[in-house]
Amino acid sequence: MGTIGILSFSDGRKRVHDGLAPYITDCEKRLVRIFEEDGGFKTVTGKEIIWNAELARTEADRLSAAQVDGIIFNVPVFAFPNYSLIAAMRGRGP
Repeated sequence: MGTIGILSFSDGRKRVHDGLAPYITDCEKRLVRIFEEDGGFKTVTGKEIIWNAELARTEADRLSAAQVDGIIFNVPVFAFPNYSLIAAMRGRGP
């Protein structure tokens, strides 16, 4: 099978993001388990949850450099939609 990238997104307000981060991380871990154990994929996750534009750029670039076959956007909470757009424009694959 291929390699799937997973980027997780959050609210753009630092104080709100800090409160949501544990839940977002838990959702990301569940996705990794599903893709790796049930789907047989290798996964590469972002180093940080995206909560600002700079992280959207750097994390998408990092996963693209890892040559993933596609990137899943994990958005389990309200997240600023422009971060997803930035990541999609810089990311690799569908």
